[in-house]
Amino acid sequence: MIESIVISTYIFAAFFMALAIPAIASWRNDKISPMTISVGLAFGMVATIIIVSSLILMSVTIEPSLAIIILAMTIIGLIIGATANALRTRK
Repeated sequence: MIESIVISTYIFAAFFMALAIPAIASWRNDKISPMTISVGLAFGMVATIIIVSSLILMSVTIEPSLAIIILAMTIIGLIIGATANALRTRK
């Protein structure tokens, strides 16, 4: 019982990270384009869903490092979104 509560807390923290990082980035810098935020949010959410579902299907215990991995994936998504926006506005 306690173990399932702890695991669900890890999953909740991962989803929160995927939502919070783009929100904080847009709050800190008003010049960030909506495309960058959208790509970062989508990349983080998709990464969270894929990683959590693959861990559940493989019957592997979900570790606290899940939140760190999702944090990295969301930041990578923001970088991809910023690069795509720069390439799109360059043309």
